[in-house]
Amino acid sequence: MTFAGPRAPESSHRHRSGVEFRVLGPVEVLDSGERIDLGGPKQRAVLALFIANAGRPITTDRLIEAAYGDEAPDAARRSVQTYVSNLRSSVGDMITSVASGYEFRPVDASIDTQQFTTEVEAAQGLIGDDPGAASAALK
Repeated sequence: MTFAGPRAPESSHRHRSGVEFRVLGPVEVLDSGERIDLGGPKQRAVLALFIANAGRPITTDRLIEAAYGDEAPDAARRSVQTYVSNLRSSVGDMITSVASGYEFRPVDASIDTQQFTTEVEAAQGLIGDDPGAASAALK
């Protein structure tokens, strides 16, 4: 499923189309089938929070919490800003600054959780009339 929403504003990092975001399993991003380097676990945690909240603003404090939990060091805000900058370099202008922090708008990208949800809903619609087709739709 492709995220439907308005395009993010132009930035110095061009928007990439056809990018796949995967969080069902290890967090990874594919661009034309090639894995994009996402950095370390804290940066991946920030990306996972963006993916889970696609289209909604996320405060910097919430990103700090995702990366560090309750043990955030004094330099956490600066580190999170660096993680976001690195992710922007990797995925383009899908991550934008907003008044309260940042927003992730994966236009023309697919997210595995959205695809999964769409497939489950389609299969649920088939259960009453054709359980075999419902089962096949999930394979």
